Amino acid sequence: MASVKDVSTVYALVDPLAALIRYVGQTVLPLRVRLADHLCDKTPGAKWNWIRDTLKRNLRPTIVPLARCPHEYADGLEAWFIAYGRKHWSLINVADRGTGMNDPHVRAKIADTLKRRWQDPTYVEKQRRSRTWYSDPSFLAKTATAHKQLWSDPEWRAKEMDRRTGPNRYYDWPEFRQSLILRAREQWQRPEYREKMAKLHKSAAFRKRIRERMRQVGKATCQGG
Repeated sequence: MASVKDVSTVYALVDPLAALIRYVGQTVLPLRVRLADHLCDKTPGAKWNWIRDTLKRNLRPTIVPLARCPHEYADGLEAWFIAYGRKHWSLINVADRGTGMNDPHVRAKIADTLKRRWQDPTYVEKQRRSRTWYSDPSFLAKTATAHKQLWSDPEWRAKEMDRRTGPNRYYDWPEFRQSLILRAREQWQRPEYREKMAKLHKSAAFRKRIRERMRQVGKATCQGG
């Protein structure tokens, strides 16, 4: 009998308004943690567009298990649910095989799209200019003015404060914090990541930022006391 660690869960994300399955995936994580990952993944595409629209309504997609199976059968079972869902549900899955960005067909399609874009001189010039925007004083001034105008609008200000402090404040959710812990543990298990962080901690710039941050915290503490 397979242990819990050897079992994958094929799951569905359900639209809370229409009560329809919109996305099928697989995971070895607890479903609440996988849901938090989806809510924080802002990769442009149909899935994020749907999740964003749902969050704007102060709702969240529901995650439900479809099946549990050993790892070696998860890809096939997930692909079957996606194929079935394309006929009977309104799915927004990109890949037919249920492996997302790990699917070579999906990666090849994305690579081909990027290759064609970078052959377009207009696109190349736009990307080149975008990399210099944040060092352009006129752009910074224009951005600051736009932000001031937004924050002076009472309706926009109320919506923004609700987004930051309301039910959509996902970084206060226990499942989101748990997902961060799991990701951090996974990163620290990689030797190249530990080496990278060791070099960072030894750098003078990093130590300077830490000292400055401690000064700021100290001033705030003294003023508050």
